[in-house]
Amino acid sequence: MRKRSHIARCILVGIISFFVVYLGLRTKEPSFQGRNLSAWLSDYGNLSAPVSNSDKRRVLKNNADNAVYNMGTNAIPMLMQRLQASDSSFRYRLATSLNRLSFIKNKFTTTADERWHAGLALQALGSKAKPAIPELTRLLTNPSLANHSLNLLMNFDNETAIPILLQMATNNNAELRKTALLDLGYRRQGSNGVIQVVLTGLKDPDPNVRAVAVGMLSRFPSEADLVVPALVDILSDSSLQHLAIQSLGELGEKARPAVPRLMEIASNKWAFNPAAVALSKIDPAAAQRMGVQRTNQFSIYE
Repeated sequence: MRKRSHIARCILVGIISFFVVYLGLRTKEPSFQGRNLSAWLSDYGNLSAPVSNSDKRRVLKNNADNAVYNMGTNAIPMLMQRLQASDSSFRYRLATSLNRLSFIKNKFTTTADERWHAGLALQALGSKAKPAIPELTRLLTNPSLANHSLNLLMNFDNETAIPILLQMATNNNAELRKTALLDLGYRRQGSNGVIQVVLTGLKDPDPNVRAVAVGMLSRFPSEADLVVPALVDILSDSSLQHLAIQSLGELGEKARPAVPRLMEIASNKWAFNPAAVALSKIDPAAAQRMGVQRTNQFSIYE
């Protein structure tokens, strides 16, 4: 009996301690329509909870986004605080244990949840989140927050994001380099040194980063005079040849200087199909001379 009583007291003390810490850490929050920022952020948490249909999820997120947007820059201090929060092992275990109790309707969040909610809120702020850029940039040096911070910085316009992406494309972290090259490719802005950085990625020590660089080069047709020779060189790398062929094909007629090399590869029956597809996009006449006809997405011998 005494043992049970002791356990009950420990649980009670733990719960009280949790609430004291939780409430003590909360700063004065901005509000919208009578609800504070924490309440709106909790709605992001409900996106992963069971709801009757996707329309309700959409409404829930749209309402939370709208609330955060209307709070504007006043929301940034608390969002940045949550983005950098870290759980003590005690708090994490306590929150996880309490969330398993069926009678607790409002679930307790871990800092992983809080970071996710803060990230969604910063995205909802759009250009209003620009005051957070210096702090987000500083967090790129934090191994546990770097990827999340970079993904948030990628939401900004080219003028803001590209200089940061160029720096991250040569970072020591291969995952950051890969993410930066992907986003630079999607932006399709070859000026201001971007194309040179993507070309440098072709020689990256990490094979995944090299593969991303090869794939992204097709997004710079205006720089074909630099891109096509680099891709032709990559055709000699068996591990990247297929990707290089694809990128050349996507460049269309701008990749004509690659036709002789592609015809050489296409003469190998094993490698024929991808090279033939590329040839039919770049130079249909050359493809026909090899006895290739285009059928939807595929190229085959006549």
